[in-house]
Amino acid sequence: MERYERKNRIAVVVDRRPGNIFFKVRKLTLISVIAFLFVVATGAHIFVSIHHDYHGLVAFLDRVFDLGLVTGLAAFTIAIGLKISRLLALSFANLAEEISFSLMLGTGCLGMLVLGLGLLGMLRPAPVVVLVLLCLLFSRTEVAYLPVLVRRVVTTCFATRDQTVLTALYLILVFILFIRTATPPWAIDEVIYHLPATQSFVNAGKVYPLYHLPLGNMPFLIHMIYALCLMAKADIAAKLFSLLLTLTTSLAVYAFCSRFLNHRVALVALFGFLAAGMVMEVGASTRIDVSLAGMLFLATYALIVYLESHQSKWLWTSAILSGFSLGIKLNAGLWIALMLIMLVTVSVFSNHQRLTVVAKKVVLFSAIATILMSPWLLKNLIWFHNPVYPFVTGELAEFGQNLRYFNTNDEKKLDAHFDEARKSDPERFEVLREKIIKATKESPRRHPLWFWEYYIHPNLYFMGDYHHYPNYLFLVLPLFLLVPRQKWLMWLLFCSVTFYFVAASTSWIARFLLPIYPSLTIISAYTLVTLTSRLTDIWASRLQYYIVLVCLLPPLIFTSKAISTFGNLQFILGLTSRSEFASNFFYYPPIDFINRNLPDNARVMSLGTEICYYLQPPYISDGTWDATEWRRLLIRNSSLRDVNQDLLNQGFTHIVFANWYFEFIAKTGWPKPGGSRFLSSARFSDPTRILEFGADYSSLRNWTTFDAYRRDFLELIYTDQNGYEVYRIKQR
Repeated sequence: MERYERKNRIAVVVDRRPGNIFFKVRKLTLISVIAFLFVVATGAHIFVSIHHDYHGLVAFLDRVFDLGLVTGLAAFTIAIGLKISRLLALSFANLAEEISFSLMLGTGCLGMLVLGLGLLGMLRPAPVVVLVLLCLLFSRTEVAYLPVLVRRVVTTCFATRDQTVLTALYLILVFILFIRTATPPWAIDEVIYHLPATQSFVNAGKVYPLYHLPLGNMPFLIHMIYALCLMAKADIAAKLFSLLLTLTTSLAVYAFCSRFLNHRVALVALFGFLAAGMVMEVGASTRIDVSLAGMLFLATYALIVYLESHQSKWLWTSAILSGFSLGIKLNAGLWIALMLIMLVTVSVFSNHQRLTVVAKKVVLFSAIATILMSPWLLKNLIWFHNPVYPFVTGELAEFGQNLRYFNTNDEKKLDAHFDEARKSDPERFEVLREKIIKATKESPRRHPLWFWEYYIHPNLYFMGDYHHYPNYLFLVLPLFLLVPRQKWLMWLLFCSVTFYFVAASTSWIARFLLPIYPSLTIISAYTLVTLTSRLTDIWASRLQYYIVLVCLLPPLIFTSKAISTFGNLQFILGLTSRSEFASNFFYYPPIDFINRNLPDNARVMSLGTEICYYLQPPYISDGTWDATEWRRLLIRNSSLRDVNQDLLNQGFTHIVFANWYFEFIAKTGWPKPGGSRFLSSARFSDPTRILEFGADYSSLRNWTTFDAYRRDFLELIYTDQNGYEVYRIKQR
């Protein structure tokens, strides 16, 4: 019979049945089938990755490769995470806790290791294979435990009839999200910088300063996992890994409720977390906001376990996860600061620890987190003389041997170009000026601190996104005042509310509030379950499940509509090609034109068409709000003729432009999305010019100068109904 032997706290299956030939043959057959399928799927993937216009059965096998790669990455990261958990001597309260902590710890560790390869200039297949083999050797005991873990998951999920039904419902939800995700990348941010920046690292075989794509210099921990997928030419697998982290976050919410609350709350929270349209949409792309929310929540989870159990190993686990969170996105620092407030307050006033002891732990916690996130800061300090580039200093005006930022003299040069351009054609200038003024007047009025606006006018609070709606389950939060307050829920509420007010005061993008979603989901679930448990009628007592179902319906409807509109199923089944799928999106036609019609020696500069992930010729994408690439050209040259020669000297042959771009920027209003409050692009602007030409003088200046340039030096070769234009640079 099979029995479990415990070795270093990890269960290893040992087969004690002598001569069980049937078992061995079955095992060998399974391994052979998996190996054969892997070889066939790999061959299909190699073929399809070259032929983007192909559709057919081989394309379906390519999806098998994507799914297999993500499954392998999941197993690999869990094994690494289990090893870290064993080194920390963590004891898990339930299976969901074990899986969620292990996968997130493994993801963070693997991301740091890949970053190390990238900084050493070794981000290439051979070093990566060596790294994988070393990790497998390091965690070989945990790898052997994985089949046991799978068996435990299956046994737990299907132990009873109720568990089977709930598992089936969750798997149906996962299947729908898989169909939503298993397509080529298309979401705005992921094709502007998430994947293009990562692809640049993969192409170069190293992590290096991206002067033309500033957001690629931000912390990129999760992107290091994406880099492994892109090395295998499997960007769909990168999306699926993002979905995996989203589902892991929902599992972490379930685990927390199971440990500190009860099973009913855990179930409501499990499904309730996914009831946010924002969670579904972001999780189905390579954007990292849900991954950040999951990592931060598990850091908070570990800290609460420490404060309950007084076991320091959980405090160090929290510090490690906090460091990984800072490696995902810098705004994690705000939540971590709130965690430290909780650590000090509870330790001193509830656990009655001496302040000096607590201070030492805070210092050590901060040191661990800082060390783990320091590579992201140090590389920027060395490359840009600014650890948080492009924040604070803005973007570079010149780089290479002459590293410097935009200054007052640059601003004067830009003003001079503007004056010359507007005087060369006063009538055209007035047309552009009127358009900018009109767009500025039409910019919406937003009140990010008014939380109800995210529900009443959600479209005002996302940028270039689809269906980023909040979680309507949170509407029950005011009822939290009517139920008994649990200590840790009060702390989660404190962290969430404080984070909300600080974050909303700096940016109006609703997606940036995702770190508060796991905590608010738990509080909402607890409130619902507590209130409905007071009802005596059996149907009324199940009200919480009906409410969660109602909240799930809108994002599921939007998801189903997107699957139908974009033809996700047809693509997955191989009925449509990759290029046919991409043609659904407004930005793809000019890219397709360039890929199919420009000569092999073409080099493209984009202005207002930063969505260039699918562009095949070498290109520079000007995706900033202040047209940085265009401004760099202007300050280097004394005339537009010199600008033209500069572009030719750099080998540029074509420019792709969106004729609505500058109006769009003006209409967006101030502050601009993202961390625009922390950029300094306008610190040298002449205030008298802003008074004379309007609040969005920068957009007017960029548009006026580029418009003058394209009249004299560019030849239009393509235009479409979406306002995209492709120009050939004249040779003169």
